[in-house]
Amino acid sequence: MKELSDFIKSKITIDGLDLEIILSNFKTRQVRKGQLILKRGQVAYQYFYIKSGALRFFFGEFDE
Repeated sequence: MKELSDFIKSKITIDGLDLEIILSNFKTRQVRKGQLILKRGQVAYQYFYIKSGALRFFFGEFDE
């Protein structure tokens, strides 16, 4: 979580306790290439911090 902590601190001034509260709400998740994070119709209730790699997303109506 050091990368996320460093990223947050680079954007805002935050004290240690507040930073720990924020970080406690994140968990590490590894996603393989081609794996879906959300499926059609699902609502995203999460925030993601991309540590490495890339993320591609599509928005709109598509035929299957």
